[in-house]
Amino acid sequence: MRNTLSLLAATLTSILLTNSGEAQESTEHLSPSTNASFPYAPPEAFHRHSSTYAEGVLRGSAVLVQALGNYELESAQAASIGEDAYSKYLDNKVKHVRTAFAVKDTRRDHYHSDRIARKLHTLELRQVNRMLELQEALEYQLTDFDLDWETGTVYWPTMAASPRFARHRQEVERVMARIAAYGSYVPEIERTKLSQACDQFRDTLYKEMLARGGDKVPTVRAEYDAVSRLLKGLEYSPVLLSQASGSALSMN
Repeated sequence: MRNTLSLLAATLTSILLTNSGEAQESTEHLSPSTNASFPYAPPEAFHRHSSTYAEGVLRGSAVLVQALGNYELESAQAASIGEDAYSKYLDNKVKHVRTAFAVKDTRRDHYHSDRIARKLHTLELRQVNRMLELQEALEYQLTDFDLDWETGTVYWPTMAASPRFARHRQEVERVMARIAAYGSYVPEIERTKLSQACDQFRDTLYKEMLARGGDKVPTVRAEYDAVSRLLKGLEYSPVLLSQASGSALSMN
């Protein structure tokens, strides 16, 4: 496009040089006081005579040259504006990418922080539950006169030693034998079976206590309370067994 414009300008220059002689003869007819933005008066300007061929050529050439100059100026300005807009576009893209990475990093940090907080909370709850369980187990801790900790053999009080409760005693003793064999670690399923066996035995003894008037006879109630406490201690025995094994390992 610019090569075409340059060729056109050269052609116009040649025409201007060719007709310069004729143009000089009629210059006195041109208005020197025109307010136009080009040095030659437009066709509608007032003259004392009709426009000559040379005047028309000169005026047309001047208008065309000015138009070409304006075009070049506006093209340069448009190119500058376009380059500035593209530069701002690239800057916005870079800022967008940086913002996206910053948001991603923030989310990842928040996720890791939240995950760590959840784990710590879970560990704290487990530790608190273990401490509470150990505290309650110590309240019902059995002696060597109640339980053989190595074999799991239970020494039953008189009320629980009745032949009517043989089935309940055998179930509790089978589970206790397995727990004693496990030692420091007792599977949760074994603890569940032990708790169920002790609860069933306790319910049966409570009915026996009521049938014997235990709610009115203190001695019968005392016998039931002793067996109930023994069963409770048996339920917590796995906790004390694991605690004792852990203490022994730490001492070694």
